[in-house]
Amino acid sequence: MASTIRKRLWNRQGQRTRGHSNRRQKKIKELRGDLRRLKKRYKVANENERLPLQQLRKETREKLKTLTRAETHRRDRKKKAKERATFTANPFQYMKRLFGARGSGKLENSREEVEEHLSKTHSDERRGEDLEECEKLLTPEEPKEQFDESDLKFQEVQDVVRKARAGSAPGPNGISYRVYKNCPRLIRRLWKLLKVIWRRRKMTESWYKAEGCFIPKEENSRKVEQFRTISLLNIEGKIFLAVLARRTTRYLLGNEYIDIAVQKGGMPEVSGCIEHTSVITQILREAKEKKSDLAVFWLDLANAYGSIPHKLVDLTLERYHVPPTIRTMLREYFDKIEMRFTAGDFTTAWQRLEVGILTGCTVSVVLFAAAMNLIVKSVEKPSRGPLLSSGVRQPPVRAFMDDMTVTAKTVIEGRWTLELKGIGKDDEVGQNEQSSNK
Repeated sequence: MASTIRKRLWNRQGQRTRGHSNRRQKKIKELRGDLRRLKKRYKVANENERLPLQQLRKETREKLKTLTRAETHRRDRKKKAKERATFTANPFQYMKRLFGARGSGKLENSREEVEEHLSKTHSDERRGEDLEECEKLLTPEEPKEQFDESDLKFQEVQDVVRKARAGSAPGPNGISYRVYKNCPRLIRRLWKLLKVIWRRRKMTESWYKAEGCFIPKEENSRKVEQFRTISLLNIEGKIFLAVLARRTTRYLLGNEYIDIAVQKGGMPEVSGCIEHTSVITQILREAKEKKSDLAVFWLDLANAYGSIPHKLVDLTLERYHVPPTIRTMLREYFDKIEMRFTAGDFTTAWQRLEVGILTGCTVSVVLFAAAMNLIVKSVEKPSRGPLLSSGVRQPPVRAFMDDMTVTAKTVIEGRWTLELKGIGKDDEVGQNEQSSNK
């Protein structure tokens, strides 16, 4: 029965009906038929009839050319509109389909070489040192809306589980989101346990362990430098930190500490890439029309996630007046986090994370965005962005996580903005470098 239904449905789906032709297409088809008939008539015509037939063929060709050009433009507009709608609906999938999967290869380094690379990447000799005082760093005002320190609500935990991707890889304990998605009673039991952890402001030891793997960044990747690391933490800890991240995001946005016109990364319900691209395109268009000077710098910080100091994260939370109990809990989390990675037939030793933020951690996104926002917003006061024809002055720096765009009137002003007027020039804040291969 199943094969019969499949066969009938396949035959029904396989029969494609051609769309109806519009008036222009019918006219084009008619003119092409007229040209064929005129050509046959021209071959058998005498000398007196050939000149009028030649003139008639010329006029018919001109009409056909005009209609064909108009029909081509119509098809192009329709195709562009379809592609634009597909891109707007899911930019990530569109670009992935357009460029294809670039990452490929197999890690060929030995265990000792990988451990040496991880130790060099995640170690920080200056971890215990405090950041030098910088007067030019922004000092926000006192919050109008206080941080939500109330007990975790069941709805918060349920929303995190519902929106999480069921196919996400599990952490060291092997439990995935799918378990909690399919077991509603288990979510309520988990919520009761998370409430106790929230009241004590102390996470369990198992949440400080992370298993990791290597993902190739380039084609035919072989060396460990050509791979990026992805950390897999326990789902229970990710749910707890996701609730904390949502409360932190509401707190930062509610007090307007993060300007979504500048920092788009990690902000909920914000189409950051599309908005940034549209504004920068408008700035370039107006500069071209007015024939005015404009300098644009596109920056991509190398290993920005893995090189941000934990002291900077703590300083950012302090500047944004996050409660001390929350800062202490996050400080303890980053002090105790350990990870190891599996590649091929070996697993590395446990490595302590002394610098940087985990890529698989649910609270890392908002912490990184807040730290970058603190630096970017500190540049706005001494630097001014371009002025649009609408009278709205745009910010000089736009950021999507670690990808930044600097717009200035001149190259000198742009370079001056890049120097951040001394912000983080001699301390750990400015230890990120630009990625030269992007």
